[in-house]
Amino acid sequence: CLANYDELRRLISSKTVQTNVVRRSICLLPAYALVAQLGGGRPLAQVEVGTSAGLNLLWQRYHYDYGSGLTWGDPTSPVQLTTERRGEVTLPELPGSLRVSWSVGVDLHPISLSDDSAVLWLRSLVWPENLELHRQLSAAIEVAKEHAPNVIEGDANAQLPSLLESAPKDATLCVFASHVLYQFSRDALITLYKAMQAYSEVRPVYFISMEGTGNAHSELKLTVYRDGTRRIIDLANCHPHGYWLEWLVVGQS
Repeated sequence: CLANYDELRRLISSKTVQTNVVRRSICLLPAYALVAQLGGGRPLAQVEVGTSAGLNLLWQRYHYDYGSGLTWGDPTSPVQLTTERRGEVTLPELPGSLRVSWSVGVDLHPISLSDDSAVLWLRSLVWPENLELHRQLSAAIEVAKEHAPNVIEGDANAQLPSLLESAPKDATLCVFASHVLYQFSRDALITLYKAMQAYSEVRPVYFISMEGTGNAHSELKLTVYRDGTRRIIDLANCHPHGYWLEWLVVGQS
């Protein structure tokens, strides 16, 4: 480090921390299934807030193993995700196919996977000793190079109203964010929530959030915006990187 002090100082002062943990998708998948159910089985139109490189937009191309024979997705996918299920509540039904007709991610400083230096920075944000996360990141990058996610640069609050309006009208509108909202100021969060609440006068908006609450603990929540009102549902407790998942919701309609 001392030998490369000047270069390290330049990097740290010019870069932002933008991890892209695909393991979180194993916690988000049951939430997507629930939203699809609440939306009457229509395809999802998804907006990811704070998308980084957009790797979690490609969740349909990964394989998931929840233990006890419960799996979902492409078994041949290079991205293989597992978790430990905790608690007594069963997960919502994971249909054979969850359709996504449209998806986009927005980030202030998105990471371009065609930029080798940007990819190297993304890799450098993974703890060096966590070989599993390194393997999953490499596999997800390869998937993204073949199936490029739709990522745009910009402020989420500036972009969200037009993105909501652009989503296909015959789809269920699903906005999601994972370990991003803590970076928002209080006023910015209020603006984000108000945008979804206002647009729910036009059509329902389902907002999935996965945010940390303490050491090795996160909460998964679903906020349903409908007709200008909102209802918050506590979906699950989980590990910030998806190593365990405790589902909380018994039935939902």
